[in-house]
Amino acid sequence: ITTISLTMRNELLLLVGEDALRTCVVPNCVRSEYEASPKEFHNAQPVILQVGTGWNKNLEKVAASLRGIPCRLDIIGRLSELQHDILKFHGIRYRALGRVSDAEMLEAYRNCDLVMFASHYEGFGLPIIEAQAIGRPVITSNFGAMEEAAGEGALLVNPSSESGIRGAVRRLIGDSGLRGEVIARGFDNVKKYQPATIAREYAAIYAELEEKLKAKDGHSASPSPTLRS
Repeated sequence: ITTISLTMRNELLLLVGEDALRTCVVPNCVRSEYEASPKEFHNAQPVILQVGTGWNKNLEKVAASLRGIPCRLDIIGRLSELQHDILKFHGIRYRALGRVSDAEMLEAYRNCDLVMFASHYEGFGLPIIEAQAIGRPVITSNFGAMEEAAGEGALLVNPSSESGIRGAVRRLIGDSGLRGEVIARGFDNVKKYQPATIAREYAAIYAELEEKLKAKDGHSASPSPTLRS
């Protein structure tokens, strides 16, 4: 059994029991068209990209955190009427982009100045590595799969802390050196999520299974990969 993050592996084992199956972690990969796209940062009014509007994406807390910060929030996903009201209540200048195509998603990353992904729960957190590949600073949550995916290439915050999110945004806006460091670390981190790298990880699993099949002389019992973490 393969899972896309250590977080998901641990949740799976809690459900089925540590001895019930053998699992290994093979993360998602970033698409090959996601590559560095340098952009001048707009300090006066940066564009912040919020990916997702579901309960776990934490848009309501993000809106409260951005109150009083000159910016524009570009939001991927369908907004409810309540979310519209909350954004307006906090005086947030925003664009509701709705559901987007792959090409439009890529363009949204290129057009933004930083990516907000302070989620309460994720199985992996693909927007983190997509933003890193493009070369945008990322703010994401300080636990679970988000922390795993981000590595050293993001500012980590408590998604329940309005002051923590606001502080991270202000730091990125006000400190060009910090932005450069976060972007550079993001480029380093995303190297391990390239398609060829992930393909080799899957190939290694199949090679191991093949060896175990050969060792069993073609018996029908299904082998399992060595436990990995």
